[in-house]
Amino acid sequence: MSDIKILFGGDLHKRSKDITTIEGYVQCNIAVQTDLINVIRNHNIDYFVSLGDWYDRGYNSDVSAALADNALDLEMCNVLRGNFYGVIGNHIRLNMDSNPELHLIQPHPVFKSRRPVYRREQIMRTPESLRVGNVQISLMHYKISEEGALDYKSKREPWAKFHIAVYHSEKIVPSAQLINTNYGYMASSNKDIAAALEGVDLAIVGHIHNPIGKFTIGLPNGMVTMIIPGSLTNVDAGENSRHSSIMMPLITVQDNDAVKMEFIPFDLKTNMVTFSKKNKEELQKKLKSLRGKGIESLHETVPTVTYEHYEDVLLSLNAFMNVKGYTSKDKALVRSILSNPESLEELFKIYVDGGMIS
Repeated sequence: MSDIKILFGGDLHKRSKDITTIEGYVQCNIAVQTDLINVIRNHNIDYFVSLGDWYDRGYNSDVSAALADNALDLEMCNVLRGNFYGVIGNHIRLNMDSNPELHLIQPHPVFKSRRPVYRREQIMRTPESLRVGNVQISLMHYKISEEGALDYKSKREPWAKFHIAVYHSEKIVPSAQLINTNYGYMASSNKDIAAALEGVDLAIVGHIHNPIGKFTIGLPNGMVTMIIPGSLTNVDAGENSRHSSIMMPLITVQDNDAVKMEFIPFDLKTNMVTFSKKNKEELQKKLKSLRGKGIESLHETVPTVTYEHYEDVLLSLNAFMNVKGYTSKDKALVRSILSNPESLEELFKIYVDGGMIS
């Protein structure tokens, strides 16, 4: 086997329209992906692994934008000769049916499009794990019901000489590394993180947009290296989360199964965008207008809520319930009402014996 190069990068957050506080977002995003394809060509990359949230949300009725962005993904897949892989992130659920990422991963056993796709292979492949020589790459897809790091415990195969695990969650990251991000208050315990990382040699984490870089985590039986490269684009105009470049991890699996780690500097082309501050009054007015509306009338297909104590960070419903100290039964009741509101029998079962919905 000749040397095989695997490049990792994520949180591209492709959109059909500019973010209101980032003028030029869409054209910058296109330029970033175009440059990424050139990097793949110039460095003879064999595999690319997305760290999640390739798209930001659905495109609603903007068919032209969806087709154009899908064509760019097809071009990237062709350059990679089909070796375009990805972790499924949390944003796939936003306007899910019109989210181009949902269609990139068809056919999929869980995330199914409303209209069936009749091709046999995914454009972005999303298996549970990938084997390159005797190197195992575990794709730890985001879990909407995540409670902590132990939800992302991977299994190392007996044949694996080196194990890379790819995540899209802050739950797997120690709180000391999250202190300057929006996720510090949602960190898992160091004990749970160590247990979840058992058998992993290298952990690469998406979802966290801040480029934290490479560091090591002590385990009971050794050390594990973790890399948080940061997002391929800026989705927040705030100065604290803004960044102009990242270092993309490049792993080379050599013919003797030795693993070499390098980094490719990548420019996010922030010269193409103009950042502006949020109008907090308008944001609060918009949030108030959403109160009391049914889930089907909201723009997002997964419920979100703003908890002002944490500087208007948009949280998932599960994260909010964790912050508020909801029990497992409380969470099961809420999810049952959202997913199957007419089933009083299911609610009664959860209330009486704590039975969890599937």
